Amino acid sequence: MNVIICDDDKKDIERLKDLLKKFGSENSIQFDIASFLCGEELLENAFSGKRADIIFLDINLTGIDGIKTAGRIREIYPDVPIVFITAYINYALDGYKVRANRFLVKEDLEHTFPECMDDICREISRKTKSMVFRCIMKCPMKEKRNFGHVPYMSLLSLLP
Repeated sequence: MNVIICDDDKKDIERLKDLLKKFGSENSIQFDIASFLCGEELLENAFSGKRADIIFLDINLTGIDGIKTAGRIREIYPDVPIVFITAYINYALDGYKVRANRFLVKEDLEHTFPECMDDICREISRKTKSMVFRCIMKCPMKEKRNFGHVPYMSLLSLLP
């Protein structure tokens, strides 16, 4: 699972990495973690490679703040889960403008992080489920064709 962390405090980045490693170990999940110290750096570099599955953002960043960074992320990836990690909960209302999935307070991170990750992993799993469909083609050979994996959410969007 590809994770991005953006925080201007290196200690907070390391703390979050440790929590991700612990959660991954307990839940058999491998995390590929990229970290950035400011919103500008994240926006310049993070989206040139693999698509992020989860983004953790500090709100009070040096330079462009976490709310504005999240707004720009939403322009590129409207559905990626964004979790604000902050010492300032008074910014929470602004976070709803960019559809943040969660707000975690830094001082209580060890207690709130596992539940947050459980919810996000469950949601990612729900969105990425797929079904295999087989269709018998009407042709002289009457062969079966496999259409591969189709995300079930794509099928639901086809229903009237």
